[in-house]
Amino acid sequence: MQLATIDIFCAGEPWTKERRPAVVEMIGKRLSRLADALGDKSYLDGDAFTAGDLMMTSVLRSLDGKDLIERHPNLVAYKARCQARPAFEAALAAQLADFERREAVPA
Repeated sequence: MQLATIDIFCAGEPWTKERRPAVVEMIGKRLSRLADALGDKSYLDGDAFTAGDLMMTSVLRSLDGKDLIERHPNLVAYKARCQARPAFEAALAAQLADFERREAVPA
């Protein structure tokens, strides 16, 4: 969330140039711990795809284009594997549906 705040919500603010490197370093450390914990397992809980994988994949998606996940091939593969799951696709579609423009219902 801190990186999103810096890159999206406060883009161009002078303080972001000083803060961003520390945030990227913190994220890098957390991703390294996640990559180590995942190891060669398919999912966080081993072979079972769980709600934890749904949530973690959403977190990893928020880092798209930041060149942070790409440092960990097992996280890249994990994210792709999770995103290909029908349960993830359904959850994402339901989440995005709230942001789609809807036609006004006549009163």
